[in-house]
Amino acid sequence: MKCFAFISYSRTDIDVARWLHQKLEKYPYPSAMVAEENRPPHEKYVRKVFMDVKDLPVSEQKFADDIKLRLAEARYLIVLCSERSATSAYVDREIRYFLETHDNRGKLILPVFIDRVEGCIPPALAEMDILKRNCPIYDTKLDARSEANLYCFYHVAAFLLKVDFSLLYNRYESYSKRKRKYEVRLWASFAALLLFSCLFLFISLNRQRELTRKQEELTKFEKNIFPLSVVFGYEKNFLSPAVAYLKEHRPSFGIYILMPYCVDDLRHGDRIAHMGKLIMKELRADSLVSETLPTSVRRGTIVGRIAAGEGRFERVYIDFASTTSTFLQILNYKKQQYPELDEDEVIRDYADTFVRQTKELLRADSAYVHFYTSQTEFIDALRRAAD
Repeated sequence: MKCFAFISYSRTDIDVARWLHQKLEKYPYPSAMVAEENRPPHEKYVRKVFMDVKDLPVSEQKFADDIKLRLAEARYLIVLCSERSATSAYVDREIRYFLETHDNRGKLILPVFIDRVEGCIPPALAEMDILKRNCPIYDTKLDARSEANLYCFYHVAAFLLKVDFSLLYNRYESYSKRKRKYEVRLWASFAALLLFSCLFLFISLNRQRELTRKQEELTKFEKNIFPLSVVFGYEKNFLSPAVAYLKEHRPSFGIYILMPYCVDDLRHGDRIAHMGKLIMKELRADSLVSETLPTSVRRGTIVGRIAAGEGRFERVYIDFASTTSTFLQILNYKKQQYPELDEDEVIRDYADTFVRQTKELLRADSAYVHFYTSQTEFIDALRRAAD
C-alpha cells in the first residue's frame, strides 16, 4: 500500500507524533464526503500514514533508501513544527526532499505547530509564505482528548481529505451526541433494573418475620446493590476523571471527601455552609471555592478548594459527596413501609458500603482519595495535609 501521508518530526516530539499517527490511522473517514481522487489508499481508514520511529543519524550521506522511498511516494507531508524541529537538520532534509520529488508543491505540506508558532518554523518552510495558511496547533498543556486538540486533529484530517473542516467536526459532534444519549439510556436502564430489583425483593420479604429480621435482610441486599448504582456515576463522572487529570498535572495531591453519616447530613446546603465556617475557623482559611478541572468530562470536573494564605492547601482538593442525596429518596420510600426503621443506621450502612465499593472501583488510584465520616477527623486530616 502506498504512503498517503508522511509525518516529519523531531524525536523530542515523538508523543505528539504517535498521537497524530494513531488518530489518523484509526479514523474511519466519511467516504461519501470525500471525492474519489482525494481518498486514501485504504477504503475505510486514513492509511497508510508513515512515521519513522528509527533514530537515523544526520550526516553528509544520502537519506536511507526506505525514508526516501516513503517521502517520494507520500501524497502529503505533515510537519510537526516545534522549537526542536525548527533546528533539526533531519526534519529540514525531509521537507526539502519531499519538495524535490513533488515539483516544489508546497501546498501538499501541512505544518502542525506544537504549543506556539514563533520560533517553530524549519528553514525549508520559512522560505514559503506558510503563516498565511490556517495551520492547526497542538497544545501539550491540555489532554490529548481536549476539545482544542480534537480541533487540531480534525483540521489535519480536513486537509488530507480535502473536506471542509466544519463538515468533519459537525459529523464528530453529532456522533458524540448520539453516543452520549446512548450512554444515558444505558445507565438509565441499568438504574431502572436495579431499582426494579430492589422493589421486587422488598415486596417479596416475608411479612410474617419480625421487623428486625426484615430490616437486616433488606440492609444486607441494599448495602451491596443499591449504593453501587450511585457509586458507578460518582466514580466514572467525578473521581476517576479528577484523579487522572491531577496525576498528570500536579506533583502530589489528595482528594478529601466528607461522607454524609446521618439523615441531617443529607441536607447538603446546610452541611456545606457549616463545614465552610468550621474550616475557616479551625484551619484559619479564607473561604471555600470551586475549581473546574479540564478533565476528560466534556464540561470539566468541579472540585472544592480551600483558599488560604501561603498556599498551605495547594495539594488539597475536597468534596462533600452530594450525589448520595439519592439515599434520602430511597429512605423516605422505605419509611412508608417500615415506620420504625432507624433512619441514621440505614444512612450509615449506605455510606460505609459506598466508600468500600468506590475504593474497589478505583483500585490503585484509591491511594489518592481519602474518605471521612466524622467532621472532626475530616478537619484533622486537612490540617495534616497542610502541614
